Order: sequence, then structure tokens, then C-alpha cells
Amino acid sequence: MLMPNNLIAKSLEYINQSDQGLVEIKKLQQAQEVISSIYRQQKGTSFLTTNEQVKAYFIARMPATFASIYQCLSELPFENPPQTLLDLGAGPGTATLAAIEKWSSLKESTMVESHKLMFEFNQKLFSFLNLSTSINHLQADLTKITFRKSFDLVVLGYVLGELQNEEQLKVVENAWNVTSRFLLIVLPGTPFDYDIQMKTRDFLISKGGFVLAPCPHQKECPLKRTKDWCHFSVRLNRTKVHQKIKQATLAYEDEKYSYLLFSKEPVEHLSKRIIKKPIQRAGHVIMDLCTLEGIKREIISRKDKASYKKALKTDWGEIWSDTDN
Repeated sequence: MLMPNNLIAKSLEYINQSDQGLVEIKKLQQAQEVISSIYRQQKGTSFLTTNEQVKAYFIARMPATFASIYQCLSELPFENPPQTLLDLGAGPGTATLAAIEKWSSLKESTMVESHKLMFEFNQKLFSFLNLSTSINHLQADLTKITFRKSFDLVVLGYVLGELQNEEQLKVVENAWNVTSRFLLIVLPGTPFDYDIQMKTRDFLISKGGFVLAPCPHQKECPLKRTKDWCHFSVRLNRTKVHQKIKQATLAYEDEKYSYLLFSKEPVEHLSKRIIKKPIQRAGHVIMDLCTLEGIKREIISRKDKASYKKALKTDWGEIWSDTDN
């Protein structure tokens, strides 16, 4: 499923219309190569040192993180969306842009970013966008900042992996303490980041949190004692400048990510989650599911016309219900 990119397209106008204009493609390509090297070393945006690198990150990397966060936000109750957002480790404002794209009714977002260049880019970008949502910018260390009010939704988007081990749960606990409803944590879909997610999941359950997604239960993750790991994928369109900077031939890319969505209120787990891309065969569809009873493989036969038709349209990461045909 391709993600909407209305706000990304509008944001790119800011780069084109900034004081110095769009940096030459060659310079952006060089900056992107530096970013790729940083990520291969499992380092984060704190290692970006120039404005060109920040712009290259926004053009080449941010659309993918936007798409994964946007997809995760779809798990929140549609009938009562959050009105206030705390975007921790906001970067260029990715989670905030995704939330506004998802809910035009979002009243307020507070973005916290420690990186000076990224913080300045964030401020200028949102000033240019001139959105109806009230925006607050804070430059601060996530391990030290405190808040006197709560927020409907708190997001830690692609942040925890950039922190030291001893800092991660401290930041998670602070985030949990200031949300009145939901906490969303998103990370890359790697085994390294899955380990962080599992540590975080256990911690939040011990604090009385309820897993809203992706898990259909509060039990130990059934993949935890295997060589596999829980992650998902989202497909997004590449803009022309995105393709040029990454020197890519395809007009789309697939972002692998992992996530946890926790609720302060109890949730009812009725559904199964598809944890791998369904395999379509002649006359049947094979689905690997996370269920209350653990990981199960189900084969949906063409003979069950209603279920088979639904299975053909169902994708990796979606919920699966035997009764909702």
C-alpha cells in the first residue's frame, strides 16, 4: 500500500524555496552517502554535521520514516483520534507531519529535538508550512526534559536505537508518564532494534501498560526464543529528487520497521496479526499469524470463497479475523 505524501511534497517546496535554493544534486548525493555510512554503523542523526546532510536526510530518509509512522497511526481508534501530540526526538518533524496527514483535527504538537541543525531546520520548515495545528518547538535532551502536562499521544519515532542502553528505559518511562492515552514507539525492522522493542515491551507491561498493536496478547513474544524477529513493511513512492539523491532506479521503496503501540486503558484482543508476507499459491493462500496461542500457520483454501477472497486482499502487518468475512 502506497502512503500519502501531501505534506512531504509541500515540505520539499521549502527546500526549493529556502534562502540558498536547492543544494546541487551532487552535494546531496555525497551527503546521502555519509548518512548511509552512519546508519550502517548503527549511529543516528546526532552524527549529522552539515546543513546539506540534514537536507539530504529529509529528502532521502524522512519519507520512509514518515510512511512507517503513518502506517502505525492507523492502529489508533478512528472514532476518537488524539488531539495533542508529544513528538520526542522529532528530527525534521516526521511524526508530527504523519499525524497531521492522518488527522487534520490534531490541535497541538510539541516537538522535542536535541540536534541543533535538525532543530533549526524543523523550526524553519514548520514556519514555512504554516499549518493550522499549534506547533511548539523545544530543543532539549530527551534524557533530562520533564513536562508539567500530559498528551493524548506520545511518539518515540526512530529514537531509542540512538540512545545508550542505560538511557533507553529512562526515556520510555518518562514518555509513558506524560501520555494520557497512547505511546507509540517505532524503530527500524532489524534484529538489533527488535531486541530493544522486546526490552521496552516487557518494561511497559510491568508498568501496567496494555499492548494495542501489533501484538494480539500481553504474553511473551513467541518469536523471542527463535531466530526470527517481529517486523513489518510499508511501500512508499519516491519523488524524482529522492530517486536522484539515492541514485535509485525504482520509483518506490519498501521500508522495514518494528513498532509498539501501548494504551493506558485495557484493550480487548480479538484478532490475529499477519507477521509475514502472505504466500499465494494455486488454490490457496498461506498466512503466518501471531495469535493468543502463539505463532500459527493457516492455509486459506479457495473452497472457502469468502475467506479466500479476503485473504487475497490482506497484506503483511494487517489483522486477520476468521469471522469478519
